[in-house]
Amino acid sequence: EQPPVAVDVLLAPHHGSPRSSPLALARWARPQCVVVSGSAKDDNGEVRQAYLPDGIRVLQTSNSGAVTITSSRRRLAIDCFRPGQ
Repeated sequence: EQPPVAVDVLLAPHHGSPRSSPLALARWARPQCVVVSGSAKDDNGEVRQAYLPDGIRVLQTSNSGAVTITSSRRRLAIDCFRPGQ
Protein backbone atom coordinates (compact mmCIF):
# COMPACT_ATOMS: atom_id res chain seq x y z
CA GLU A 1 0.00 0.00 0.00
CA GLN A 2 3.07 2.26 -0.18
CA PRO A 3 3.62 4.52 -3.19
CA PRO A 4 5.65 2.88 -5.98
CA VAL A 5 9.43 3.02 -5.63
CA ALA A 6 11.72 2.30 -8.57
CA VAL A 7 14.62 0.02 -7.65
CA ASP A 8 17.60 -1.24 -9.62
CA VAL A 9 17.65 -4.80 -8.26
CA LEU A 10 15.00 -6.80 -6.46
CA LEU A 11 15.59 -10.00 -4.51
CA ALA A 12 12.40 -11.96 -5.12
CA PRO A 13 10.66 -12.65 -1.82
CA HIS A 14 10.02 -16.21 -0.68
CA HIS A 15 12.36 -17.69 -3.34
CA GLY A 16 10.08 -16.36 -6.05
CA SER A 17 6.93 -18.01 -4.75
CA PRO A 18 3.79 -17.13 -6.72
CA ARG A 19 2.24 -16.27 -3.32
CA SER A 20 4.58 -13.25 -3.15
CA SER A 21 2.53 -11.49 -5.86
CA PRO A 22 5.41 -11.17 -8.36
CA LEU A 23 3.42 -9.30 -11.00
CA ALA A 24 2.17 -6.69 -8.54
CA LEU A 25 5.62 -6.39 -6.98
CA ALA A 26 7.30 -5.95 -10.38
CA ARG A 27 4.88 -3.20 -11.30
CA TRP A 28 5.35 -1.51 -7.92
CA ALA A 29 9.16 -1.64 -7.79
CA ARG A 30 9.95 -1.47 -11.53
CA PRO A 31 13.33 -3.22 -11.10
CA GLN A 32 15.92 -3.58 -13.85
CA CYS A 33 16.84 -7.02 -12.54
CA VAL A 34 15.22 -9.61 -10.28
CA VAL A 35 17.29 -12.26 -8.50
CA VAL A 36 15.44 -15.42 -7.50
CA SER A 37 17.45 -17.34 -4.92
CA GLY A 38 16.76 -21.05 -4.76
CA SER A 39 17.30 -24.51 -6.12
CA ALA A 40 16.05 -25.92 -9.42
CA LYS A 41 12.86 -27.05 -7.65
CA ASP A 42 12.18 -23.39 -6.84
CA ASP A 43 12.48 -22.37 -10.50
CA ASN A 44 8.86 -21.51 -11.16
CA GLY A 45 8.14 -20.56 -14.76
CA GLU A 46 5.04 -18.66 -13.64
CA VAL A 47 7.13 -16.35 -11.49
CA ARG A 48 9.70 -15.81 -14.24
CA GLN A 49 6.91 -14.92 -16.68
CA ALA A 50 5.53 -12.34 -14.26
CA TYR A 51 8.73 -10.31 -14.49
CA LEU A 52 9.66 -10.80 -18.16
CA PRO A 53 6.88 -8.84 -19.94
CA ASP A 54 8.26 -5.59 -18.57
CA GLY A 55 11.73 -6.41 -19.92
CA ILE A 56 13.11 -7.18 -16.49
CA ARG A 57 16.23 -9.34 -16.39
CA VAL A 58 15.51 -12.42 -14.26
CA LEU A 59 18.39 -14.35 -12.73
CA GLN A 60 17.67 -17.68 -11.03
CA THR A 61 20.57 -18.80 -8.84
CA SER A 62 19.89 -22.44 -9.73
CA ASN A 63 20.89 -21.53 -13.32
CA SER A 64 23.32 -18.66 -12.94
CA GLY A 65 24.98 -19.69 -9.67
CA ALA A 66 26.06 -16.95 -7.32
CA VAL A 67 24.97 -13.49 -8.40
CA THR A 68 27.24 -10.62 -7.42
CA ILE A 69 25.95 -7.08 -7.65
CA THR A 70 28.29 -4.13 -7.32
CA SER A 71 26.96 -0.61 -7.34
CA SER A 72 28.48 2.80 -7.43
CA ARG A 73 27.12 6.24 -8.15
CA ARG A 74 27.76 5.75 -11.83
CA ARG A 75 26.98 2.12 -12.58
CA LEU A 76 25.48 -1.16 -11.54
CA ALA A 77 27.45 -4.30 -12.38
CA ILE A 78 25.77 -7.71 -12.25
CA ASP A 79 27.99 -10.77 -12.54
CA CYS A 80 26.98 -14.42 -12.48
CA PHE A 81 29.15 -17.34 -11.43
CA ARG A 82 27.94 -19.14 -14.56
CA PRO A 83 28.44 -16.63 -17.41
CA GLY A 84 25.86 -16.22 -20.13
CA GLN A 85 22.86 -15.92 -17.85
